[in-house]
Amino acid sequence: MENLVKYIDKTYSNLKMKFVFSTPSEYIKAIKKEKMKYPVFYGDLLPYAEDNNEVFSGFFTSRPSLKK
Repeated sequence: MENLVKYIDKTYSNLKMKFVFSTPSEYIKAIKKEKMKYPVFYGDLLPYAEDNNEVFSGFFTSRPSLKK
């Protein structure tokens, strides 16, 4: 990962961005520092359909009555 970050940082220096490793808590702190809002999803991701006839209902869900 370190080599990948260094490569991106070097190759795409024209983007004027700084690529760094982070943890989820550091990410949240940075968002709050910038006073940005991040999206929150409250729905259920399951059942999930990739194609018309391919549905994955999953093993775990917070809404078991939706599983068929």
